[in-house]
Amino acid sequence: MVNENVLEKEYGLKNNPFFDSSRNVGVIDRTEIRNKLSGTFKQFFGYSAPEFLFITGQYGVGKSTLLMEINKEILAENKEYFEKGLVSAYFKAIPPKVPSDYILYLYSSLVSSLKKTFFEEIRNKLSNITKNSTTNTNDIKTAILKLNDTPLAWKYLCATNLSKSELSELGVSKNIEDNDSAENSLVSLLEILFETGYKQTILLIDEFENIFTLTGGKKAAQILLIFREIFDRITTELKQTQKSLSQLIFVFASSSATTSDLQKLMFEYEGVKPFYDRILQKAFVLPGFSRDDTKQLIIKYLKSSRNKDIANDLFPFKDDYIDWVQKVSQGI
Repeated sequence: MVNENVLEKEYGLKNNPFFDSSRNVGVIDRTEIRNKLSGTFKQFFGYSAPEFLFITGQYGVGKSTLLMEINKEILAENKEYFEKGLVSAYFKAIPPKVPSDYILYLYSSLVSSLKKTFFEEIRNKLSNITKNSTTNTNDIKTAILKLNDTPLAWKYLCATNLSKSELSELGVSKNIEDNDSAENSLVSLLEILFETGYKQTILLIDEFENIFTLTGGKKAAQILLIFREIFDRITTELKQTQKSLSQLIFVFASSSATTSDLQKLMFEYEGVKPFYDRILQKAFVLPGFSRDDTKQLIIKYLKSSRNKDIANDLFPFKDDYIDWVQKVSQGI
């Protein structure tokens, strides 16, 4: 390990920038795939049925960072790549403890990712249009409108179980506690999002490969069928009612091995093939870093720890170090 005095005095670094795994130095020029995703979202505008997109690539090429940066930009006011009228949420495909009710996990992850401040903005918009509202009153709408009145409202939206007296006080009928109630709540929320100006809801679901590695064949197949169930429920809702829903777009990021995992499940479990066919129709491959990408990334890490200006951005490394890092990142 390099002495801290050497880092500071000779290298101009406050600390070793490569030891902090949580450090986020931003995306290395992924303009091409951002433009492709943005263009695909635009193609979907005007449609209501859910869509599935798939981003695949080797471990370490920056899939997670890409999704987090996309989420950050969609939620920002000034957007470089993405249109207005979108809302997004980023979360992992599988939490540390595999959920028994997966739709409940999707719903609660969407709400918690958007945060209370977002729903307070939704509340203000709903309050302004409530007289001419196109959505019927439902438990989700009731809770959103009461966000400023009681802490029970946010607890309810986050799928925290309330007592009977608390449900009564809030003015809602039942808890969001299983897949059925979560699915109903998700549809209600999509209707409210559409009414308040959000035409598309993008779910950025990371580490999709963990559905296979952490759950096993049967459970993995059950989770995949849940995505199909959500698709069927929303398309049925659109056909049988006059509701307008924010279009739900699933963006899965996964390792390259996921395609073969899906193929195995497709032959072992009935109903997986339609999901497999659908996500491969709109699949994007995130390539490994070029030599220039690798150099950019090293410099970004170094700059994040600089304590003084250095003429050579790459110092204390030389060009041959870039080649070594690039080879290691590709498993060579």
